[in-house]
Amino acid sequence: MKWPQLERDRIRSLLTTKPTVLGIALLSAAATLGMWLGSPNPEVVARPVSSSPLDASFPHNGAPPFWQKANVPEPAAPRLPTPAIAPLAHGATTRDYAAEMRIIEDHGTAQALTDTLLPWYSSDPHAAAAWLNATCRFEELTQAVSSLALSIGASGHLKTALAWAEAISDETVRHETRKRIYAQEVRQRRISGSALQEAGFVQPEIDEILNGSLAD
Repeated sequence: MKWPQLERDRIRSLLTTKPTVLGIALLSAAATLGMWLGSPNPEVVARPVSSSPLDASFPHNGAPPFWQKANVPEPAAPRLPTPAIAPLAHGATTRDYAAEMRIIEDHGTAQALTDTLLPWYSSDPHAAAAWLNATCRFEELTQAVSSLALSIGASGHLKTALAWAEAISDETVRHETRKRIYAQEVRQRRISGSALQEAGFVQPEIDEILNGSLAD
C-alpha cells in the first residue's frame, strides 16, 4: 500500500520538525508511570529499611533494638589462683616445730630444745608431750619440764601439773617445782595451809609458800 504524497509529507514533518513535543509526551508518560508504581499500597506492608544485617533479621517496629540499651558489664579482670596457704595476720608467724625438733634433737643444745618445746606445747600440747615422752634427751630438759608443769598448774590443772613435776629426775628441781605449783594455788585461794601439810611440806616450806613470794 502506498501512502499519498501529502500524508507522507505530514508524517515526515512531525518526525523532523517537532521532536520536542514528542519528547515531552514521552517524558510525561514515564513520570506518570513512575508515580503510579511508587505510590503506597495499603494492602502491602513494606519492611523497614535496615541499617545493618542484624537489624534486618530482628524487626523491632521502629523501637531501638534491645541490645542497644543493654547494660553489658566490662569484662572482669582475671582472678588470681587462691593461695594454698592463707596470708598470716599482721605480726603472726608460723613454725613447723616437729621439723625443727627433728633437726636439733640429736645435736642441738638443751636450751635450743627448750626454746622450741615450750611454744610447741602452747601450739599443740599433745604432739609436744608425745615427743617429750619419746625423746632420749628427756633428762636434759628438766628446766623445760618444770616450766611446762608451772604453766599447766597456772591454768588450774593441779593434778596434771604435779604429775609433770614428778617426772623430773633431778630431785632439787622437782621439789622446787612442786613448791611453786602450790604457791600458785595459794595465790589463787584454791588451797590452804592444812593442804600443804598433807602434801608433805614442813613448816618453813609452808611459810615460804604462804607468803606468796614463790609465785612471782
